[in-house]
Amino acid sequence: MIKYELKDYTTALKDLNYVIEQAPEYDRPYKYRALVYHKLKLFAQSIADLTHLIERDNADAASYNNRGYAYQRLEQFQSALADFEQAIALFPRFTLAYANRGGVYRELGELQKALDNIQQALELEPTLVLAYNEQALTFHKLGMDKEALASIQRAHEIDPQDTQSWVALGGITYDLEDYEQARVAFTRTLEFEPTSADAWYLLGCISIKLNDYPRALEEFAQALKVQPTYTRAYHQRALLLYTMEQYEQPLIDFEKTFELDPANAEYWSEFTSLLLKLGGNDLVRDMLKRVIQRHPTLPEAWFQLASCSAYNDHFVAAHQQYSRAIKFTPNNAFAYAMRALCDMEMKHFNSALIDCRRAIALDPEHYLPWQTRGNIFLELGQPERAYQAFTQLIELRPNNASSWQKRALASYRAHNYAQAIDDCTRALALDAQLAETYLTRAQSHKELAHLAESEADYQVYLNLQPEDAKPL
Repeated sequence: MIKYELKDYTTALKDLNYVIEQAPEYDRPYKYRALVYHKLKLFAQSIADLTHLIERDNADAASYNNRGYAYQRLEQFQSALADFEQAIALFPRFTLAYANRGGVYRELGELQKALDNIQQALELEPTLVLAYNEQALTFHKLGMDKEALASIQRAHEIDPQDTQSWVALGGITYDLEDYEQARVAFTRTLEFEPTSADAWYLLGCISIKLNDYPRALEEFAQALKVQPTYTRAYHQRALLLYTMEQYEQPLIDFEKTFELDPANAEYWSEFTSLLLKLGGNDLVRDMLKRVIQRHPTLPEAWFQLASCSAYNDHFVAAHQQYSRAIKFTPNNAFAYAMRALCDMEMKHFNSALIDCRRAIALDPEHYLPWQTRGNIFLELGQPERAYQAFTQLIELRPNNASSWQKRALASYRAHNYAQAIDDCTRALALDAQLAETYLTRAQSHKELAHLAESEADYQVYLNLQPEDAKPL
Protein backbone atom coordinates (compact mmCIF):
# COMPACT_ATOMS: atom_id res chain seq x y z
CA MET A 1 0.00 0.00 0.00
CA ILE A 2 2.99 2.32 -0.41
CA LYS A 3 1.53 3.63 -3.66
CA TYR A 4 -1.75 4.33 -1.84
CA GLU A 5 0.04 6.31 0.88
CA LEU A 6 1.84 8.25 -1.86
CA LYS A 7 -1.57 8.97 -3.41
CA ASP A 8 -0.59 7.15 -6.60
CA TYR A 9 -3.97 5.49 -6.80
CA THR A 10 -3.77 4.36 -10.41
CA THR A 11 -0.61 2.36 -9.78
CA ALA A 12 -2.01 1.07 -6.49
CA LEU A 13 -5.06 -0.20 -8.36
CA LYS A 14 -2.93 -2.03 -10.91
CA ASP A 15 -0.90 -3.69 -8.12
CA LEU A 16 -4.02 -4.74 -6.22
CA ASN A 17 -5.63 -6.14 -9.35
CA TYR A 18 -2.54 -8.31 -9.85
CA VAL A 19 -2.56 -9.49 -6.21
CA ILE A 20 -6.27 -10.39 -6.35
CA GLU A 21 -5.79 -12.22 -9.63
CA GLN A 22 -2.98 -14.29 -8.10
CA ALA A 23 -4.60 -14.89 -4.68
CA PRO A 24 -8.37 -14.24 -4.80
CA GLU A 25 -8.92 -16.09 -1.52
CA TYR A 26 -7.47 -13.28 0.65
CA ASP A 27 -9.72 -10.52 1.99
CA ARG A 28 -7.20 -7.75 2.65
CA PRO A 29 -6.52 -6.86 -1.03
CA TYR A 30 -10.25 -6.41 -1.60
CA LYS A 31 -10.43 -4.00 1.38
CA TYR A 32 -7.56 -1.93 0.01
CA ARG A 33 -8.89 -1.99 -3.53
CA ALA A 34 -12.26 -0.72 -2.29
CA LEU A 35 -10.43 2.21 -0.67
CA VAL A 36 -8.56 2.92 -3.91
CA TYR A 37 -11.84 2.83 -5.83
CA HIS A 38 -13.19 5.39 -3.35
CA LYS A 39 -10.27 7.71 -4.07
CA LEU A 40 -10.79 7.30 -7.81
CA LYS A 41 -14.53 7.87 -7.35
CA LEU A 42 -15.28 4.48 -8.87
CA PHE A 43 -17.98 3.81 -6.32
CA ALA A 44 -19.85 1.07 -8.17
CA GLN A 45 -16.62 -0.97 -8.31
CA SER A 46 -16.00 -0.25 -4.64
CA ILE A 47 -19.48 -1.53 -3.78
CA ALA A 48 -18.76 -4.75 -5.66
CA ASP A 49 -15.60 -5.42 -3.63
CA LEU A 50 -17.24 -4.52 -0.33
CA THR A 51 -20.26 -6.72 -1.11
CA HIS A 52 -17.82 -9.55 -1.78
CA LEU A 53 -16.28 -8.99 1.67
CA ILE A 54 -19.67 -8.80 3.40
CA GLU A 55 -20.72 -12.06 1.76
CA ARG A 56 -17.64 -13.66 3.26
CA ASP A 57 -18.15 -12.05 6.69
CA ASN A 58 -21.53 -10.51 7.44
CA ALA A 59 -20.25 -9.21 10.78
CA ASP A 60 -17.70 -6.91 9.11
CA ALA A 61 -18.90 -3.50 10.37
CA ALA A 62 -16.16 -1.58 8.54
CA SER A 63 -17.20 -2.99 5.17
CA TYR A 64 -20.82 -2.03 5.81
CA ASN A 65 -19.70 1.51 6.68
CA ASN A 66 -17.48 1.82 3.63
CA ARG A 67 -20.16 0.43 1.33
CA GLY A 68 -22.66 2.87 2.83
CA TYR A 69 -20.28 5.71 1.99
CA ALA A 70 -20.05 4.49 -1.62
CA TYR A 71 -23.84 4.28 -1.86
CA GLN A 72 -24.05 7.81 -0.45
CA ARG A 73 -21.71 9.16 -3.12
CA LEU A 74 -23.88 7.51 -5.77
CA GLU A 75 -26.91 9.20 -4.13
CA GLN A 76 -28.47 5.84 -3.30
CA PHE A 77 -29.37 7.15 0.12
CA GLN A 78 -31.70 4.42 1.37
CA SER A 79 -29.08 1.76 0.65
CA ALA A 80 -26.50 3.94 2.40
CA LEU A 81 -28.71 4.30 5.49
CA ALA A 82 -29.28 0.56 5.65
CA ASP A 83 -25.53 -0.10 5.61
CA PHE A 84 -24.72 2.55 8.22
CA GLU A 85 -27.45 1.18 10.47
CA GLN A 86 -26.05 -2.34 10.09
CA ALA A 87 -22.55 -1.08 10.87
CA ILE A 88 -23.84 0.60 14.06
CA ALA A 89 -25.84 -2.51 15.02
CA LEU A 90 -22.64 -4.57 14.76
CA PHE A 91 -20.50 -1.97 16.54
CA PRO A 92 -22.61 0.53 18.59
CA ARG A 93 -19.61 2.83 19.21
CA PHE A 94 -18.74 3.14 15.51
CA THR A 95 -18.23 6.91 15.37
CA LEU A 96 -17.54 7.07 11.61
CA ALA A 97 -20.84 5.33 10.89
CA TYR A 98 -22.76 7.85 13.02
CA ALA A 99 -21.07 10.77 11.25
CA ASN A 100 -21.68 9.22 7.84
CA ARG A 101 -25.32 8.52 8.67
CA GLY A 102 -25.61 12.16 9.68
CA GLY A 103 -24.29 13.07 6.24
CA VAL A 104 -27.00 11.00 4.54
CA TYR A 105 -29.72 12.62 6.62
CA ARG A 106 -28.28 15.99 5.61
CA GLU A 107 -28.53 14.99 1.94
CA LEU A 108 -32.14 13.91 2.52
CA GLY A 109 -32.99 17.23 4.19
CA GLU A 110 -33.67 15.61 7.58
CA LEU A 111 -31.39 18.10 9.29
CA GLN A 112 -32.31 17.47 12.92
CA LYS A 113 -31.61 13.76 12.49
CA ALA A 114 -28.33 14.74 10.85
CA LEU A 115 -27.32 16.87 13.84
CA ASP A 116 -28.39 14.16 16.30
CA ASN A 117 -26.17 11.56 14.61
CA ILE A 118 -23.24 13.95 14.36
CA GLN A 119 -23.60 14.83 18.05
CA GLN A 120 -23.62 11.12 18.89
CA ALA A 121 -20.36 10.71 16.97
CA LEU A 122 -18.77 13.68 18.81
CA GLU A 123 -19.87 12.40 22.21
CA LEU A 124 -18.12 9.13 21.44
CA GLU A 125 -15.07 10.78 19.86
CA PRO A 126 -14.79 14.55 20.53
CA THR A 127 -11.86 14.94 18.11
CA LEU A 128 -13.50 13.29 15.09
CA VAL A 129 -12.78 15.74 12.26
CA LEU A 130 -15.29 14.11 9.91
CA ALA A 131 -18.08 14.86 12.40
CA TYR A 132 -17.16 18.56 12.56
CA ASN A 133 -17.10 18.71 8.76
CA GLU A 134 -20.56 17.16 8.56
CA GLN A 135 -21.77 19.45 11.32
CA ALA A 136 -20.51 22.49 9.40
CA LEU A 137 -22.28 21.42 6.21
CA THR A 138 -25.51 20.77 8.12
CA PHE A 139 -25.37 24.15 9.86
CA HIS A 140 -24.76 25.76 6.47
CA LYS A 141 -27.84 24.05 5.06
CA LEU A 142 -29.82 25.46 8.00
CA GLY A 143 -28.54 28.96 7.21
CA MET A 144 -26.45 28.96 10.39
CA ASP A 145 -23.25 30.04 8.68
CA LYS A 146 -21.57 31.49 11.77
CA GLU A 147 -21.93 28.11 13.50
CA ALA A 148 -20.80 26.33 10.31
CA LEU A 149 -17.58 28.32 10.16
CA ALA A 150 -17.00 27.67 13.87
CA SER A 151 -17.26 23.91 13.23
CA ILE A 152 -14.72 24.20 10.40
CA GLN A 153 -12.42 26.17 12.70
CA ARG A 154 -12.64 23.37 15.29
CA ALA A 155 -11.79 20.79 12.61
CA HIS A 156 -8.74 22.85 11.59
CA GLU A 157 -7.61 23.07 15.23
CA ILE A 158 -7.67 19.28 15.45
CA ASP A 159 -6.06 18.64 12.07
CA PRO A 160 -5.03 21.69 10.01
CA GLN A 161 -4.11 19.45 7.09
CA ASP A 162 -7.45 17.66 6.76
CA THR A 163 -8.36 18.21 3.13
CA GLN A 164 -12.08 17.62 3.59
CA SER A 165 -12.24 20.49 6.09
CA TRP A 166 -10.72 22.81 3.53
CA VAL A 167 -13.07 21.48 0.85
CA ALA A 168 -16.03 22.08 3.18
CA LEU A 169 -14.83 25.62 3.90
CA GLY A 170 -14.42 26.24 0.18
CA GLY A 171 -17.91 24.93 -0.53
CA ILE A 172 -19.53 27.08 2.16
CA THR A 173 -17.72 30.28 1.15
CA TYR A 174 -18.47 29.53 -2.51
CA ASP A 175 -22.19 29.34 -1.71
CA LEU A 176 -21.83 32.65 0.18
CA GLU A 177 -20.31 34.10 -3.03
CA ASP A 178 -17.02 34.81 -1.27
CA TYR A 179 -15.09 33.43 -4.21
CA GLU A 180 -11.68 34.71 -3.14
CA GLN A 181 -11.95 32.97 0.23
CA ALA A 182 -13.23 29.83 -1.52
CA ARG A 183 -10.20 29.92 -3.84
CA VAL A 184 -7.90 30.19 -0.82
CA ALA A 185 -9.58 27.15 0.77
CA PHE A 186 -9.32 24.96 -2.33
CA THR A 187 -5.73 26.08 -2.92
CA ARG A 188 -4.88 25.00 0.65
CA THR A 189 -6.52 21.67 -0.13
CA LEU A 190 -4.10 21.20 -3.02
CA GLU A 191 -1.13 22.04 -0.79
CA PHE A 192 -1.98 19.01 1.32
CA GLU A 193 -3.33 16.80 -1.48
CA PRO A 194 -2.13 17.89 -4.94
CA THR A 195 -4.15 15.10 -6.55
CA SER A 196 -7.49 16.31 -5.15
CA ALA A 197 -9.69 16.31 -8.24
CA ASP A 198 -12.49 17.91 -6.22
CA ALA A 199 -10.33 20.92 -5.41
CA TRP A 200 -9.24 21.40 -9.02
CA TYR A 201 -12.84 21.04 -10.19
CA LEU A 202 -14.18 23.56 -7.68
CA LEU A 203 -11.41 26.01 -8.54
CA GLY A 204 -12.65 25.76 -12.13
CA CYS A 205 -16.19 26.58 -10.98
CA ILE A 206 -14.86 29.66 -9.14
CA SER A 207 -13.02 30.81 -12.26
CA ILE A 208 -16.28 30.57 -14.21
CA LYS A 209 -18.00 32.76 -11.62
CA LEU A 210 -15.16 35.27 -12.02
CA ASN A 211 -15.47 35.08 -15.84
CA ASP A 212 -11.92 33.75 -16.17
CA TYR A 213 -12.80 31.05 -18.69
CA PRO A 214 -9.24 30.13 -19.83
CA ARG A 215 -8.24 29.54 -16.22
CA ALA A 216 -11.36 27.46 -15.63
CA LEU A 217 -10.49 25.25 -18.61
CA GLU A 218 -6.98 24.71 -17.23
CA GLU A 219 -8.38 23.76 -13.82
CA PHE A 220 -10.92 21.32 -15.26
CA ALA A 221 -8.12 19.80 -17.37
CA GLN A 222 -6.05 19.37 -14.20
CA ALA A 223 -8.99 17.69 -12.43
CA LEU A 224 -9.31 15.26 -15.32
CA LYS A 225 -5.57 14.66 -15.41
CA VAL A 226 -5.53 13.45 -11.81
CA GLN A 227 -8.89 11.68 -12.14
CA PRO A 228 -9.85 10.71 -15.71
CA THR A 229 -13.22 9.38 -14.50
CA TYR A 230 -14.42 12.69 -13.00
CA THR A 231 -17.83 12.96 -14.65
CA ARG A 232 -18.74 16.39 -13.34
CA ALA A 233 -15.52 17.89 -14.71
CA TYR A 234 -16.32 16.64 -18.22
CA HIS A 235 -19.86 17.92 -17.84
CA GLN A 236 -18.91 21.38 -16.56
CA ARG A 237 -16.20 21.79 -19.20
CA ALA A 238 -18.72 20.88 -21.90
CA LEU A 239 -21.11 23.57 -20.66
CA LEU A 240 -18.33 26.15 -20.47
CA LEU A 241 -17.10 25.45 -23.99
CA TYR A 242 -20.69 25.59 -25.22
CA THR A 243 -20.98 29.04 -23.60
CA MET A 244 -17.78 30.00 -25.43
CA GLU A 245 -19.42 28.86 -28.71
CA GLN A 246 -17.02 25.98 -29.19
CA TYR A 247 -19.19 23.04 -30.17
CA GLU A 248 -17.03 20.09 -31.18
CA GLN A 249 -15.17 19.53 -27.89
CA PRO A 250 -18.40 19.71 -25.82
CA LEU A 251 -19.71 16.75 -27.83
CA ILE A 252 -16.61 14.78 -26.85
CA ASP A 253 -17.02 15.76 -23.21
CA PHE A 254 -20.74 14.97 -23.18
CA GLU A 255 -20.01 11.58 -24.71
CA LYS A 256 -17.59 10.91 -21.87
CA THR A 257 -20.19 11.94 -19.27
CA PHE A 258 -22.69 9.54 -20.80
CA GLU A 259 -20.09 6.78 -20.84
CA LEU A 260 -19.43 7.31 -17.12
CA ASP A 261 -22.98 8.14 -15.99
CA PRO A 262 -25.38 7.22 -18.80
CA ALA A 263 -28.67 7.63 -16.95
CA ASN A 264 -28.12 11.08 -15.43
CA ALA A 265 -31.18 13.12 -16.44
CA GLU A 266 -29.46 16.47 -15.79
CA TYR A 267 -26.71 15.71 -18.33
CA TRP A 268 -29.21 14.67 -21.00
CA SER A 269 -31.33 17.77 -20.39
CA GLU A 270 -28.35 20.07 -20.92
CA PHE A 271 -27.17 18.07 -23.91
CA THR A 272 -30.55 18.85 -25.49
CA SER A 273 -29.63 22.56 -25.54
CA LEU A 274 -26.42 21.78 -27.38
CA LEU A 275 -28.30 19.48 -29.74
CA LEU A 276 -30.70 22.29 -30.66
CA LYS A 277 -27.79 24.66 -31.22
CA LEU A 278 -26.05 22.25 -33.55
CA GLY A 279 -29.24 21.26 -35.32
CA GLY A 280 -28.74 17.51 -34.98
CA ASN A 281 -25.69 17.45 -37.25
CA ASP A 282 -23.58 14.44 -38.20
CA LEU A 283 -21.23 14.87 -35.22
CA VAL A 284 -24.17 14.65 -32.82
CA ARG A 285 -25.69 11.62 -34.54
CA ASP A 286 -22.35 9.79 -34.64
CA MET A 287 -21.82 10.46 -30.94
CA LEU A 288 -25.29 9.21 -30.04
CA LYS A 289 -24.81 6.07 -32.12
CA ARG A 290 -21.60 5.31 -30.21
CA VAL A 291 -23.41 5.83 -26.90
CA ILE A 292 -26.18 3.47 -28.04
CA GLN A 293 -23.63 0.83 -29.05
CA ARG A 294 -22.37 0.86 -25.46
CA HIS A 295 -25.81 1.30 -23.85
CA PRO A 296 -28.39 -0.15 -26.27
CA THR A 297 -31.24 0.04 -23.73
CA LEU A 298 -30.65 3.69 -22.77
CA PRO A 299 -33.90 5.54 -23.60
CA GLU A 300 -32.35 9.03 -23.40
CA ALA A 301 -29.90 8.21 -26.20
CA TRP A 302 -32.63 6.81 -28.44
CA PHE A 303 -34.78 9.86 -27.74
CA GLN A 304 -32.02 12.31 -28.65
CA LEU A 305 -31.10 10.34 -31.77
CA ALA A 306 -34.75 10.44 -32.81
CA SER A 307 -34.78 14.21 -32.24
CA CYS A 308 -31.76 14.53 -34.56
CA SER A 309 -33.56 12.54 -37.24
CA ALA A 310 -36.76 14.56 -36.86
CA TYR A 311 -34.82 17.84 -37.05
CA ASN A 312 -33.48 16.73 -40.42
CA ASP A 313 -36.96 15.64 -41.61
CA HIS A 314 -36.04 11.94 -41.47
CA PHE A 315 -39.40 11.05 -39.99
CA VAL A 316 -39.35 7.30 -40.70
CA ALA A 317 -36.06 6.92 -38.84
CA ALA A 318 -37.24 9.25 -36.08
CA HIS A 319 -40.43 7.22 -35.64
CA GLN A 320 -38.44 4.01 -35.25
CA GLN A 321 -36.05 5.63 -32.77
CA TYR A 322 -38.84 7.15 -30.65
CA SER A 323 -40.38 3.66 -30.61
CA ARG A 324 -37.14 2.29 -29.16
CA ALA A 325 -37.16 5.01 -26.50
CA ILE A 326 -40.77 4.12 -25.64
CA LYS A 327 -39.86 0.44 -25.42
CA PHE A 328 -37.40 1.21 -22.61
CA THR A 329 -39.55 3.93 -20.94
CA PRO A 330 -43.19 3.10 -21.72
CA ASN A 331 -44.49 5.90 -19.49
CA ASN A 332 -42.65 8.69 -21.30
CA ALA A 333 -45.41 11.06 -22.43
CA PHE A 334 -43.03 13.29 -24.38
CA ALA A 335 -41.79 10.35 -26.47
CA TYR A 336 -45.37 9.46 -27.46
CA ALA A 337 -46.01 13.12 -28.31
CA MET A 338 -42.91 13.30 -30.50
CA ARG A 339 -43.76 10.04 -32.24
CA ALA A 340 -47.21 11.49 -32.93
CA LEU A 341 -45.53 14.46 -34.60
CA CYS A 342 -43.62 12.09 -36.89
CA ASP A 343 -46.83 10.27 -37.78
CA MET A 344 -48.54 13.57 -38.53
CA GLU A 345 -45.72 14.62 -40.85
CA MET A 346 -46.07 11.30 -42.65
CA LYS A 347 -49.88 11.77 -42.86
CA HIS A 348 -50.50 8.78 -40.58
CA PHE A 349 -53.21 10.69 -38.75
CA ASN A 350 -54.94 7.80 -36.96
CA SER A 351 -51.66 6.55 -35.46
CA ALA A 352 -50.76 10.10 -34.49
CA LEU A 353 -54.08 10.60 -32.67
CA ILE A 354 -53.59 7.31 -30.78
CA ASP A 355 -50.17 8.47 -29.55
CA CYS A 356 -51.60 11.88 -28.62
CA ARG A 357 -54.20 10.12 -26.45
CA ARG A 358 -51.47 8.03 -24.80
CA ALA A 359 -49.36 11.13 -24.12
CA ILE A 360 -52.34 13.00 -22.65
CA ALA A 361 -53.27 10.04 -20.45
CA LEU A 362 -49.73 10.01 -19.05
CA ASP A 363 -49.38 13.79 -18.72
CA PRO A 364 -52.59 15.80 -19.26
CA GLU A 365 -50.72 19.09 -18.74
CA HIS A 366 -48.15 18.63 -21.48
CA TYR A 367 -48.91 21.07 -24.28
CA LEU A 368 -47.45 19.17 -27.24
CA PRO A 369 -50.05 16.38 -27.72
CA TRP A 370 -52.88 18.94 -27.54
CA GLN A 371 -51.14 21.09 -30.14
CA THR A 372 -50.53 18.12 -32.42
CA ARG A 373 -54.08 16.92 -31.95
CA GLY A 374 -55.43 20.32 -33.00
CA ASN A 375 -53.17 20.44 -36.06
CA ILE A 376 -54.31 16.98 -37.14
CA PHE A 377 -57.98 17.94 -36.91
CA LEU A 378 -57.24 21.00 -39.06
CA GLU A 379 -55.62 18.70 -41.62
CA LEU A 380 -58.62 16.39 -41.49
CA GLY A 381 -61.05 19.26 -42.05
CA GLN A 382 -62.57 19.00 -38.56
CA PRO A 383 -62.22 22.59 -37.28
CA GLU A 384 -64.69 22.15 -34.40
CA ARG A 385 -62.56 19.38 -32.90
CA ALA A 386 -59.42 21.42 -33.62
CA TYR A 387 -61.02 24.33 -31.73
CA GLN A 388 -61.54 22.08 -28.67
CA ALA A 389 -57.92 20.91 -28.74
CA PHE A 390 -56.57 24.43 -29.08
CA THR A 391 -58.83 25.61 -26.26
CA GLN A 392 -57.16 23.05 -24.02
CA LEU A 393 -53.79 24.23 -25.34
CA ILE A 394 -54.65 27.83 -24.38
CA GLU A 395 -55.51 26.71 -20.85
CA LEU A 396 -52.04 25.22 -20.60
CA ARG A 397 -50.22 28.07 -22.38
CA PRO A 398 -52.32 31.23 -22.08
CA ASN A 399 -49.38 33.52 -22.82
CA ASN A 400 -48.33 31.73 -25.98
CA ALA A 401 -49.35 33.70 -29.07
CA SER A 402 -49.23 30.65 -31.33
CA SER A 403 -51.91 28.91 -29.24
CA TRP A 404 -54.36 31.78 -29.83
CA GLN A 405 -53.39 31.99 -33.51
CA LYS A 406 -54.11 28.27 -33.99
CA ARG A 407 -57.53 28.54 -32.37
CA ALA A 408 -58.28 31.60 -34.50
CA LEU A 409 -57.56 29.53 -37.61
CA ALA A 410 -59.87 26.77 -36.37
CA SER A 411 -62.61 29.34 -35.72
CA TYR A 412 -62.19 30.85 -39.18
CA ARG A 413 -62.48 27.46 -40.85
CA ALA A 414 -65.57 26.73 -38.74
CA HIS A 415 -67.06 30.03 -40.05
CA ASN A 416 -67.01 31.51 -36.56
CA TYR A 417 -65.49 34.77 -37.76
CA ALA A 418 -66.13 36.92 -34.70
CA GLN A 419 -64.36 34.36 -32.49
CA ALA A 420 -61.51 34.21 -35.01
CA ILE A 421 -61.09 37.99 -34.85
CA ASP A 422 -61.06 37.93 -31.04
CA ASP A 423 -58.44 35.16 -30.94
CA CYS A 424 -56.27 36.90 -33.55
CA THR A 425 -56.37 40.06 -31.47
CA ARG A 426 -55.29 38.10 -28.37
CA ALA A 427 -52.44 36.49 -30.34
CA LEU A 428 -51.21 39.83 -31.72
CA ALA A 429 -51.27 41.39 -28.26
CA LEU A 430 -48.70 38.74 -27.31
CA ASP A 431 -46.69 38.85 -30.54
CA ALA A 432 -47.33 41.63 -33.06
CA GLN A 433 -45.02 40.06 -35.65
CA LEU A 434 -47.21 37.03 -36.46
CA ALA A 435 -47.86 37.68 -40.14
CA GLU A 436 -50.28 34.79 -40.66
CA THR A 437 -52.42 36.07 -37.81
CA TYR A 438 -52.99 39.37 -39.61
CA LEU A 439 -54.01 37.38 -42.69
CA THR A 440 -56.53 35.29 -40.72
CA ARG A 441 -57.99 38.39 -39.11
CA ALA A 442 -58.15 40.16 -42.49
CA GLN A 443 -59.99 37.18 -43.99
CA SER A 444 -62.41 37.05 -41.05
CA HIS A 445 -63.14 40.78 -41.33
CA LYS A 446 -63.74 40.32 -45.05
CA GLU A 447 -66.29 37.55 -44.39
CA LEU A 448 -68.12 39.95 -42.04
CA ALA A 449 -67.93 42.76 -44.62
CA HIS A 450 -65.58 44.81 -42.44
CA LEU A 451 -63.73 45.90 -45.55
CA ALA A 452 -61.66 48.75 -44.08
CA GLU A 453 -60.43 46.58 -41.20
CA SER A 454 -59.75 43.74 -43.62
CA GLU A 455 -57.68 45.96 -45.91
CA ALA A 456 -55.70 47.40 -43.00
CA ASP A 457 -54.81 43.94 -41.62
CA TYR A 458 -53.93 42.64 -45.05
CA GLN A 459 -51.56 45.57 -45.63
CA VAL A 460 -49.74 44.78 -42.37
CA TYR A 461 -49.52 41.15 -43.48
CA LEU A 462 -47.94 42.19 -46.79
CA ASN A 463 -45.44 44.42 -44.98
CA LEU A 464 -44.40 41.57 -42.69
CA GLN A 465 -44.35 38.92 -45.41
CA PRO A 466 -43.79 40.60 -48.77
CA GLU A 467 -42.54 37.39 -50.37
CA ASP A 468 -44.80 34.38 -50.87
CA ALA A 469 -47.80 36.41 -49.69
CA LYS A 470 -51.18 34.72 -49.95
CA PRO A 471 -54.09 36.49 -51.64
CA LEU A 472 -56.89 37.89 -49.52
